[in-house]
Amino acid sequence: PDHPEHDQSGFRNSNTPAQVDIVTIGDSQTYGVGVGREATWPQQLAAITGKSVYNLSISGWGPVQYRAQIEQALGLHPEVVMVGLYLGNDIYDAYHLTYEWETGAHLRDPVTFRQIKEFENRQQMSAASLVTATGQEDQDKVTVSQRSSLTSYLSGQSKLYALARGFWHMASGYEMGYTPWTTESRDDYWFRLKQLGRMHPEQMIVFESGKVRTILTPSYRMPGINIDDPRIAEGVEVTLRALGEMYTHCNNQGVELLVVILPTKEYTFSPFLTASEHNSKAMQQSRLTDRLEHELRMRIFAVLGEKMINYLDMLPALRQTIARDQENPFFESRNGHFDATGHGVIARSVALR
Repeated sequence: PDHPEHDQSGFRNSNTPAQVDIVTIGDSQTYGVGVGREATWPQQLAAITGKSVYNLSISGWGPVQYRAQIEQALGLHPEVVMVGLYLGNDIYDAYHLTYEWETGAHLRDPVTFRQIKEFENRQQMSAASLVTATGQEDQDKVTVSQRSSLTSYLSGQSKLYALARGFWHMASGYEMGYTPWTTESRDDYWFRLKQLGRMHPEQMIVFESGKVRTILTPSYRMPGINIDDPRIAEGVEVTLRALGEMYTHCNNQGVELLVVILPTKEYTFSPFLTASEHNSKAMQQSRLTDRLEHELRMRIFAVLGEKMINYLDMLPALRQTIARDQENPFFESRNGHFDATGHGVIARSVALR
């Protein structure tokens, strides 16, 4: 009764059916943090297509949990299982649950496990430096060093670990973004956001163009996609192994697996940034995160293609929404979640595939 938007199984649906056409699996980006249930892309997809959609997503979960959910998803006898793979933190989640916990131990590579532990034992890592990690000579290359520690950062900032939300999102009252029930006007809310951005110009990029405005935090985003870090690189491989196993389970039952690739807000907005308008260090971080997310995407696309796993990249449609429609598919605040507009973009793209 305390969570009226959830069914008797604890998931964000009106009821728990015996059979559905589509099952969606994902983290907070598919669960729909910050928007009402009917505004989430799974529910908007149901409204557009007329098909029944059951959302198995849980905020804070990642590829290891997605793999664990596949039997439950197939128990609903769907035609398609859709996995919302969010590049902002799913890759770290995959590494974390596989190598720091026993949850995904079966997905470990024994040789890589030993190498990572040896690497971490050799390093005297700084907790604060992770957020501002940059290469010393080549500013377009982030190297694994004392300045890029996931483990020490996480232990220093939060024992519970919430890379998706991060300390920037928890540091003020701007965690979610403007909502209809916010007491101040939207313009006043944005004015305060801009003031906050001006106080931290090296860590926040204030983007404002026409009707589209938001706060970007590339320095916060970078650690979770830094494939130069062997832990993140292995997180990519764990993610791909988990998706491969999901594909096998689906294929054995004649069910399609579709991976919906969800980019970060920072990467989505990167083509619209003008270096002369923003702090040079923040733009440097933006270029670094662009390179890292691009390489991450290319690796995922290549392996999914080799395995013949269907995928749908949301990046073009999201960028088109900004450029052509002059609409923001994300919250205006530093929060990296999709707003109702973004969920609609995803739903329409999936419906048209």
